[in-house]
Amino acid sequence: MRDEMRADADADEPQPEQLELVFEIELLRQAEVNVDYILMLVEKFREPMLKSQVPDYQYKEQVLQAVESSPTLRDKRDLFMDFIELVNTDASVAEQWVAFISQRREQELGTLIEEERLREPAARDFMESAFDAGEVPRIGTDIGKVLPRMSFFGNTTGGESRAEVKERVLDKMTEFLERYEPLG
Repeated sequence: MRDEMRADADADEPQPEQLELVFEIELLRQAEVNVDYILMLVEKFREPMLKSQVPDYQYKEQVLQAVESSPTLRDKRDLFMDFIELVNTDASVAEQWVAFISQRREQELGTLIEEERLREPAARDFMESAFDAGEVPRIGTDIGKVLPRMSFFGNTTGGESRAEVKERVLDKMTEFLERYEPLG
């Protein structure tokens, strides 16, 4: 009878194979590809690529595979591929990455400000605050200082209300924040 009870109790416990599988899944979660790993790959291949020991396409393909394997970096592949084209041996990869991301971030923010006709100093301050907070505030008076001058009650020449313009701008700013926040 004791053996039967013990067999029933053991049936409820996970088998060693199941425990190994759970461990491996957890290990995969912890080993997610991040920016530092991508920069390490770039650093690793920079010298051999310049000496023509590694074909350009193989190097790019390996970096692209690493970027594609990360859900958080997948939508930023264009930034990584553009960076690979510009990287050189004069400075460290990390320094070049910081300069590249800073320049691209400023460029894209300038484009956003121009496209939406936002008030420039206020828009830049608003986005800096959003990066510090980790989110774009959707309520409050700060967004009103950023939006272009328009009637509170009428529509714009494009037929949009102030609320629609505000929502569109906030969506674009949130997208911008999500694009650049994890990149440093």
